[in-house]
This record gives sequence, C-alpha cells and structure tokens, in this order.
Amino acid sequence: MLVFNGILFGTTNHLARDDSGFRWIDDVPGNAFVYGGKHKYSAAEWLAMHDEKPPPLIEKKYVQMAKELGYARPKWQKLLGKKFKDNLVVAQENLEQKLLQTKNTKYEPVWRECQDFIWSMKPVKINRVRYASLKAMNVKLPGFNPVTGSLDPVRYDRKTKTGRLRVVSGPSVLTIKSEHRNMVQGCRQIDFKNMEPRLLLAFLGREVEGDLYENIQKDLNIKGDRSYVKVSIISSLYGSRVVPEISKYFALKEWIAELEKEVKNNILENYFGRPIQTNGVTGHHLLSLWLQSSAADAALLAFSKFCV
Repeated sequence: MLVFNGILFGTTNHLARDDSGFRWIDDVPGNAFVYGGKHKYSAAEWLAMHDEKPPPLIEKKYVQMAKELGYARPKWQKLLGKKFKDNLVVAQENLEQKLLQTKNTKYEPVWRECQDFIWSMKPVKINRVRYASLKAMNVKLPGFNPVTGSLDPVRYDRKTKTGRLRVVSGPSVLTIKSEHRNMVQGCRQIDFKNMEPRLLLAFLGREVEGDLYENIQKDLNIKGDRSYVKVSIISSLYGSRVVPEISKYFALKEWIAELEKEVKNNILENYFGRPIQTNGVTGHHLLSLWLQSSAADAALLAFSKFCV
C-alpha cells in the first residue's frame, strides 16, 4: 500500500492508495510505504537503499512560499489546485512503479522491524546538574537543549550505503563520549563487543567465549599484546594489513570469493537481504561493506528484541 502523508494536505488523516483505489485513513498500516513528511515507513528511505529517489510532488518554490507565509501544514490541494492533483497522480504512478521494482520480500520484514524499533524512542529526563557541569567544562553536546528538563527523542535514518544509523534530529548521542552519557537519568549502556569479527565467526558456526582477542591470540600463538592482536584482526578484515594466520582463521579468502560471485549489477545483499550499492569495489572493501551492513541490521534486531 502507498500512503500520502496528511502533512501534504494539511490534514491529520492520510490518503491511501491500493488495488481498490484511493481512500482516506486515520492510521498508517504496517505494510505501507509513506510518501511525504517524516515517517518510519518512509518510501524515500526504502528507495534510498536502492539508489532511487521518490518523484517530487511540490516544487521547491512553492514550499519556500508556504514557509515564508508561515504555513506549518499548507493545504496544497487548495493552494495549487489542479496542478497539485495532476502532480499527485504522476507521483503515485511513478512511486508504485519504483516500489514494484525494488520489491524485496526477504528484507522488507527486517527493515520494518528495525524501523519500528528506531521510531519507538521516547523523551528522557536529564540530570541538569550533570549537564551544567559538562557545559562548564566546555564539553561539546550537539543537539542537547534541555529547556524543559527533557530531551527530545533521537531521530535516525539509514540513508547510508551500509544502513548504519545517522542522527537527523535530536541529541547526537552516538557521537558523545560514553562517560558523558550519564547525564541521562536512569541511563544504561549496552554494547555488542567485537560485533563484526564475532558476527563473521558466527556465520562460520564458531562461537568464542570470553575475550575474543585474547582467545585468538592464544589459538594462533600470536606474539604481542592485546591491542596489537586487535589491530591485526581489524586490519586483516578490512584489508589495510592482512596477517595470514588471521586471514585463515576467519576464512577471509573464501568469504571474499563467495561475496564477489554474489554481486549482480553492482548490488550485493547483506546477510539479511539489504541491498548494498558496491560501485565496483572488490576484495576486502567488499567484505567490509557486507559485514558492516549485516552487523548494523543484526544489532538493531537484537536491540529491538531486548527492548520489547
């Protein structure tokens, strides 16, 4: 189903389009793609991972006009009349064609589950004393403006090559130091340690208990301290400096050969089916794209289940 966001019409309900035609609805169904405004099931975000963009419905000059007139929710059908209706039909036909071309029954349920989790964020209270002390120490806190004592929910999108999160509004929690995050009341931090190397081993059917780097150092009899082993593993995975023993341990040659065979029309799917635009890259670079993308989905799915 295709849904045109009510913000396009200045209404609280939305215009839906399916096989039965157009109709007005109050709530967006869980299987819809939404055009216009911000929504967890944004058609623009879905198309972005396929290197596509939704068609324009309202010209920029009209958007600017409404902004200068102070219209927060302009009723475009009244402002533009027949031109808006004509554009709506063209946009609907174009969008339906693009959504059909990018249909992905394997990845769509994963995408929707991740989107549900990302958009479930709620405002949180902060410790004003802690916040004031950090500001006094000139700690940079982008997006933090606790006028009411609460922080707006962080809004992310995944319009990145691998599907990693980026902050589009709200406090930039991802970029502040972990020791500063305790300004949030009741803050708990959960992290997946060694996510990408552990995930690659899991795909091989291998699980490493305890400290990953110390165990691999012991298994391979690598000389050097833990930090050296960590750097050696990361650099081997991503190709900046490949250590033969580590490459064999992770079966990197076999992974790369298999992934290169799976590339079709410059597109490689991650473990869950998300398309990755490869732009002709091969070797370790290709592996890094696939692994980072797979890890991004794996982490979001895990967090969504943890927070249920």
